[in-house]
Amino acid sequence: MFNSIRRAIANIIAPAAGTVNATPAQLAQVQTLTIPANVGTQRARSVIPSQSTDMKNGKFYPDHLELLSSQYLKDAIAGLGAWGSLAKMFNEYAKMQNRRNTDPSKYEQAKEEFHIWNAATSIDKQMSEESVIIALDKIAEVNVPQGNKDTDAIIARVLNKDLATVQADRVTKAAKQTAERKAMLAHLCADVWQYSGEEVDCSLSSAKVASKGIQTLEFIATYWQGRPEAIAAELLLIESDMKTIEALAQREEDHVRDGIVEVGPGNTHDKYSPDPLKTKGININQSAIDDYQADRFAN
Repeated sequence: MFNSIRRAIANIIAPAAGTVNATPAQLAQVQTLTIPANVGTQRARSVIPSQSTDMKNGKFYPDHLELLSSQYLKDAIAGLGAWGSLAKMFNEYAKMQNRRNTDPSKYEQAKEEFHIWNAATSIDKQMSEESVIIALDKIAEVNVPQGNKDTDAIIARVLNKDLATVQADRVTKAAKQTAERKAMLAHLCADVWQYSGEEVDCSLSSAKVASKGIQTLEFIATYWQGRPEAIAAELLLIESDMKTIEALAQREEDHVRDGIVEVGPGNTHDKYSPDPLKTKGININQSAIDDYQADRFAN
């Protein structure tokens, strides 16, 4: 059923991609999913007001993934959470090794967060032991700070060194720091999997999630191969999800203004509406979306 709907969407968004003409009945079916023409970078950047107060202060919890329609975006957000948790875990572990601001609870918290986000990812996209090793190895890399001739000349004059030596010292220092950080990986990579599975307060900022959504839109519109109608349908799913993310952030901001300190997992149904989409007056044809998702994964 949804193949005809996808063709109709493709004609509306990118008519040059095909010659199929949508019937009035088909247009009525996709009316709640359609958006203006010229979906792309410029359109994507207008989906979410990135500097709005509610996006800065809002939080996106793993449970909120269930409210999204695009599995591709769900995996992208969960992957962002898993990667960020690994980075936080590494930094806390490094502090403990260096005896600086030692707080083991922060390390354990980051470890639990990683497993929560990783479990929220599709089974075939979850990070394995090998992928965790690769990720932590990248995190351990210290980038060589960028300099320029003017600042390097000042440093060289103060240290009484030539310019080439100052630049070489910078590379050597970064390499030494990288070696020290990678020396911790053997124990850290094994300890990642020694976790309790306890419930912890785990979230991403709504602004980061919105940014990931825009990045995902641009990636699909630019690099995805295949049928134009399938690409267009995925873009529509993600754009509707972006509105959901905005609605969730706005609702949490409203809670904060009303004196409710926190809206966490298990408390997503507030007094305003059991459905955050309705808070924004968004009407999604969920049946069509479900059909599309089933068709996409079946093929």
